[in-house]
Amino acid sequence: MKIFFNLFNFNFISQLICLILLFLFLTSCNNNSPKESKTTSGDSSESFTDSSLTPTPPEITTQTSAPSDPVSPEVEQELEKAKNALLNSDLTNAKNILNNLCQKHPELPPSGIILTQFFAQTKNSNIIKTILDTTANENPNDPEAYIILAEIALQQKELTAAELLLKEAESKLIHYSINQSRKKNLTSYLLRIQSSLAEIRGRWKSYESLADKRINHDGLSNNLLRQKGIALFQQNKDSEAEKLFLNADNLNKNKPQQNNNEQPLPAEALMSQLYAKRGNIEKSKQFLNAALGKYPNSKDVILLSIQSRLNENKPEEAQPLAAKLLKDFPDFKPAKKILATIALYLNDYNSAEKLFQELIIDTPSDSQAINGLALALCEQNDTKKLQRALDYAKNNVNKDQQNPESWSVLGWILFKANQIENAKQALQRSIVSGQISPATAFYLANIEKLAGNTENAKQLLTKALQANSPFAKRKDAEKLLKEL
Repeated sequence: MKIFFNLFNFNFISQLICLILLFLFLTSCNNNSPKESKTTSGDSSESFTDSSLTPTPPEITTQTSAPSDPVSPEVEQELEKAKNALLNSDLTNAKNILNNLCQKHPELPPSGIILTQFFAQTKNSNIIKTILDTTANENPNDPEAYIILAEIALQQKELTAAELLLKEAESKLIHYSINQSRKKNLTSYLLRIQSSLAEIRGRWKSYESLADKRINHDGLSNNLLRQKGIALFQQNKDSEAEKLFLNADNLNKNKPQQNNNEQPLPAEALMSQLYAKRGNIEKSKQFLNAALGKYPNSKDVILLSIQSRLNENKPEEAQPLAAKLLKDFPDFKPAKKILATIALYLNDYNSAEKLFQELIIDTPSDSQAINGLALALCEQNDTKKLQRALDYAKNNVNKDQQNPESWSVLGWILFKANQIENAKQALQRSIVSGQISPATAFYLANIEKLAGNTENAKQLLTKALQANSPFAKRKDAEKLLKEL
């Protein structure tokens, strides 16, 4: 605590910065407990990937458990005094309040842990790590600083450091006995971070063992059954994994109804994902079809099914699913963009134009929707629409010179406008660090064909068609390659 407050005394600027960060946090401060996971879905206007349509693993977030347990009115009052003192730049008083509070109530986390909670939402890991290092030195028998530092190390992909910190935390937690309620919470926290590390390391036997420990400590839950199921699947115990996933689904049915965004993937859909990652596409398709039949109104299952159809180059099967997605989930922002993009796949440029135009009206700064509209306009053999497409594409590039997708779209529209040299230059700008997207490869192949460089065109088309991710011009690329 002493060292932390000395940080403020170096100069006025450092003091002011820290106070501003603290103020930003305190204005939105709450004492929610750390969450286990977060499901998100992304989107793309030109191409879809697994990560763009499917739920992603939870991002590790630096949050502490202090003071998440119920506290007495006296403690609550003193914490509020400390916050107010800090907001009023009365650093000495705030320091004294927290020090005295922790001395009177040894069952509380160390004062440095409370300060970490104050600063957690500032996302400034350097300040947090400084506080935690000081806290670990001043409270050598308390495990929490080590657990939080391990979580930060995981976030920063410093796996060896995280492992060492977790071992240190575990040894200290065994001997911690001041507050049994806090010890229970810290054990849950430790097991969760240990599980994250085991998953990242691919230590599936350890991941399974940690799932059992978490179930014994925290009780049976959907998430923990799934953790154990994933561990078993990765050890090629597929049928055992499937049973656990089904048990997890049954357990979830007995809980109060959640909104769709909080519903986990059904067992069949999760098995489909795992088989896809293993490379067993047929098994993946079987399970996904079973999931869609069993859960036709699940947003995540529909998203996975759309992805699967596009991966199989079957946009005509993806289109009704995308239309259902938009109808059933009108507040799900990516739904209209997905439907519009599939219209590009189907060469239904009038529908694509209408949908992308609606997206731009809602969000004028949406560069993906602008690129999609430009692509839809340039394909309609209309001089005025081609000029509009060119204007949209140029404006998009001018807004963000580093966006490779925008350069690629501009290159294709310039090609359609017969500005071949400018098109080639724009497409070259879209190639980042030697990586070329399937769409860009197709666009460049057309330029090479026009220049008579047949072999170059073939190589580019082959590269585009070998890519795992679907793209709107795949059928055109296949046709062009056959012609060459």
